[in-house]
Amino acid sequence: MAWYIAKIIFRINNGGIPQFDEQWRLVRCRNEEEALLKARVIGLNEEELFYTDEMKTVEWEFVNVVDVALVKDIHDGAAVYSQTHEDDNANLYVRRAHERAAGLRLLYHNQGQ
Repeated sequence: MAWYIAKIIFRINNGGIPQFDEQWRLVRCRNEEEALLKARVIGLNEEELFYTDEMKTVEWEFVNVVDVALVKDIHDGAAVYSQTHEDDNANLYVRRAHERAAGLRLLYHNQGQ
């Protein structure tokens, strides 16, 4: 078993400017393909719909996992990165995320053959 870091993207739908939350998550797995699958499950399980105090609907929608990398050294002070991103062209952003995710799945599938 080894540690991997996976970049998970969520779309935040709140009726305003399209927002995307990019999270780097640590997962412990046997290989990169398992890490990708585990990260996808995390993303799907963390989709959420809630209401603000003003009864405004906010939805966190899982977009995809766009990167997975082996972490060779975990030590005190190691950082895990998260960033919320606003983008005027939400559809283009989501399409690029899906293209990167598809490339990862193809890469890991071809390595397993």
